[in-house]
Order: sequence, then structure tokens, then C-alpha cells
Amino acid sequence: MADGILYGKPISYFPNGYPLFIALLKLIFSDALVPTILIIFNIIFQILSQYLFFKLLIKLNLNKELALITLFFVAIYPNQINYTRQILTEPISLFLLILSLLMYVSNKPFLSGITGFLAAQFRPTLIFLFPLILIHEIISKNTKKSFLLGLGVILCLFFFKILEYFNLILPPDNLKFNLIVATYSDSFNINWELARSKLSIIKNPLSVYINHLITNPLDFLEKRIISLWSLWGPFSVTHRGILEKILIGIRFPLFMFSIALFLLRKNLLSKNILIITYLPILVITFIHTMFFSQQRFTFVVEPFIIMHTVLYLYSFKGNFLNEN
Repeated sequence: MADGILYGKPISYFPNGYPLFIALLKLIFSDALVPTILIIFNIIFQILSQYLFFKLLIKLNLNKELALITLFFVAIYPNQINYTRQILTEPISLFLLILSLLMYVSNKPFLSGITGFLAAQFRPTLIFLFPLILIHEIISKNTKKSFLLGLGVILCLFFFKILEYFNLILPPDNLKFNLIVATYSDSFNINWELARSKLSIIKNPLSVYINHLITNPLDFLEKRIISLWSLWGPFSVTHRGILEKILIGIRFPLFMFSIALFLLRKNLLSKNILIITYLPILVITFIHTMFFSQQRFTFVVEPFIIMHTVLYLYSFKGNFLNEN
């Protein structure tokens, strides 16, 4: 896709954020250097994400000691380390998401809208997050904040539409493919080749997906349960070593502690904590459960479930928010 952008023959598949980023690097560095540069940027984005996440926790009124403890566990979390060393969209998506949320709680909704939209160009499931935040602001009658947040999103959307108009990029087309995968495969055993073969035959994947729900609800439900398990289940059913399965399985108790904090300690949480740290988890979990899941899809919300775990465990000792 990056080469297509550079040669004036754009390809419609994934969202255009990462291909545009790679294309920019290809203009600066030789092709042989680009993979190494991408990994270096992953490390930079991950370090910046840690710093911004600490700033976000302080903005959410968390006491400094707990913020540092949370940061430590995020830094050593196996999944965060594993996907930083690979050429994937996860680190830059996390960076943009946390930057956007920090802008939001810092009362800079315009910048939050821009960076939030950009985050969704790298991790497309995040596109549903900021409309939910916008709806919350409208319901709360924060007219100015909701206007500026929406304006930031609209201006970014307009920019990408201009790129499409001049044929520099094409609209992403991966939704159709994802619907076919969700219909014909489960997340334990995704048949990519089958999905590709059906992509050229099926004209309306959404109607096929809905028809599958109506005509075969038990199989549909089984696939959704498997998707949820692939996101947050206690172990991986893929062919991995014992140690790898244990490290992956850490996600399950963290997810349970996150739920426990919401159900049992919600009275201790501020409104900002509820919105900022739970909505991303809800969006990622719901969307990928309804489609399909892979282990890396939780990457952008792992700092939040780690934060929730620290807060829940500390809540037995005392209040985790600053008294102001």
C-alpha cells in the first residue's frame, strides 16, 4: 500500500494511516533501512506512550506512587514488549490513543478529536470510541467541548477525503474481508485463504454475516464466544509453548480485576476514570468479539486493565485518588 501511494497507484485494503507513515519514511530512507526505522519508531512511540500514560494518570487524579506502580507493570507486560519489536500498528496506535485521551482530560478537545481520528487510521476499531465520547459530552450539555471535539474529527476526515479526491489514497476496504472472516472462520483457526477466495464471490458480506446470525445462531454464538476467549481467555489454544501460554494467560486475571473494579468499587472512581479508561476496553472487546480476535488486538487497552488491577488491589488498603 505504501508503494502504491508513492507510485500513484493506491491500493484499497487496510486503513491508510500506517501505509502513509511508511510511504513518508520511504521518501527519507532507503528501502533496506525502512524496516529497522519502523522498529526504532515503535520503541520511541512506546516510550512516549509510557510518559503520556503517566501524565494521564496524574490528570485522572491518581496518586503519584500508584501511577508509577502502574507504569512499571505496563512497561514489563509481555504483550507490550512482544509487539513493540514487530512491524505492526500497535505502538503508534497506543501512542495516539493515549495522547488523544490526555488532550481530552486536559480540556483540549479539538486536539483530542484530531489525534483520536488519527489513532483510528492505525487501529480502525477505535473509530467507534470518540463518537461515544462525543455523545457523552452532548448528553452532559458540554456544547463547546463537544463542538471542538467533533470539529477535530471532521477536519481530519476532510483531510483524508482530499487525499482520496486527488487519488493519493483509496478508502479502506477491509471491512468486507473482516465480515467474511467472521462468518466463515473462528478466531482459533482463521482460514485466510478461504476468506480471500470468497471475497471475490460475495458481493454483500454484511448481508451474509446477518444471514448467518439468523439461520445459524448457535454457530454464530460459538464464534463470538471464541473471539472473546481469543481476546481475554485464560490461555491460548494455538500451538505455543507452555511459557508463552502462561504469559498470554496473564490477561485473564487482569481483565477480571478490571471488571471487579467497575462492579465492586465503582463508587471510588471519578467520572473521568470511568469514561477514559473503560470505554476503550468496551469498544475493543465488543467490536472484536463481533468480528474476530487475535492476541495483539488488546495491546491498546492493556495499560488500562493493568491500571484497573492496581487500583482494585490497592482499594483494600485505602483510597487511590488524591484528596483534592
